[in-house]
Amino acid sequence: MIADLVDRILSGDDDAAWELEELVEHDPDALRPYLSRLLDADDVYLPEALFREADEDVQREAVARIDAGSPNVWLVTMLTATYGPVAEAAFRRWLKQAPPGIEAETLANVLPRYGWDFEADGQARKIRGATAYELVPEDGAASAEEECPWCGGPLWVVLDVDTTDPRVAAALAHTGWRGRLRIVACFLCCIYPGVSFAEVTPDGGATWSAHTVRPGYLDGKKLEKADPPPVRLTVGERRPDRYLGGPTLGGEPDWVQDPDYPACPACRKVMNYVGGMTGTVIRDYIDCDFFLFLHAPCGLAAVVTQTD
Repeated sequence: MIADLVDRILSGDDDAAWELEELVEHDPDALRPYLSRLLDADDVYLPEALFREADEDVQREAVARIDAGSPNVWLVTMLTATYGPVAEAAFRRWLKQAPPGIEAETLANVLPRYGWDFEADGQARKIRGATAYELVPEDGAASAEEECPWCGGPLWVVLDVDTTDPRVAAALAHTGWRGRLRIVACFLCCIYPGVSFAEVTPDGGATWSAHTVRPGYLDGKKLEKADPPPVRLTVGERRPDRYLGGPTLGGEPDWVQDPDYPACPACRKVMNYVGGMTGTVIRDYIDCDFFLFLHAPCGLAAVVTQTD
C-alpha cells in the first residue's frame, strides 16, 4: 500500500500525499524505507510530518541537494520535521550563509514557524518534548475567577498540572518549567482561530495577557459571554508514541493545518510546545484543535487554535 502511494506521488498525484500521511500518521517509522524516493517528489506538496523518521542518510541527501542549489524550500521544511543533528548543523550553517537559491529572509521565517530556534551559542533549543502522556477529560470545574476583557465571560482553565508529578516533569522537561502550570484563556473567544496569551507563575498563578490581539474579523462583533466547559484534564498513561494526536501533555503537536509555532510576544523566541487537545474532547460541537505553548523565562503561555 505504501509503495503504491509513493509511486502515485512520484507520478504527480497530490491526493496520494494526503492518503499517505493518514496511513502512516501513527506509525511514521513504516515510511522510513521510502523516504529517499520521496525526495524526488518535486511537483507534489508533501506534508513535512512524513519525514519525522528520516534517518541521517536521507537528511544528508536533502542537505546536499539544497547546498547544490535546489530552490525547493519544501526540502527545508522537510528537514524541520526530522529534529536530528544533521538537520541542526545545516540550519545553523544556513542561518549564517543562506544556500544558493533560497533567501536568508525565507529561512529566518520558515525555521521558527516550523519549531526551530537557536541559543546564543548556536545550539538548537528543544521546542518539542521527547515524552508524551495522555490528558484524560474528567468532570470538574474549569473556570477561573478572572473574566475575559473582550466578552466578560469567566476564563477557562485550559490546563492545570504540576511538575511535582513525575509524569508532568518528564513531559515538560524541555521547557525548563518547575512548579504548577495553569494556563487560562477565554473559551468562547479562543474557539476562533488565533493565539491567546496568558501570564503564568510557578505557584499556579495565571491571568489573561494583554499581549493577546483581537483578530480583525472580530472587530465590531459583539460576543455573548459563555461559561467554560465543566471538564478538566488530568494526566494519564504514557503514550507509546510522541506523535499521537488527541489530548496530550508533551510530545509533538499533531497540527491540523501548517505548523505555526508562536513567538513569545515579550522576547520573540519560539515558545515550547506543552500539549494539545481536540475541541470535541470538551464539547461535541467544537470543531477545532487547541495547541498549548510556554516560554518559561518570560512567564508566558499561549493557546493556538486551528480548525480543519
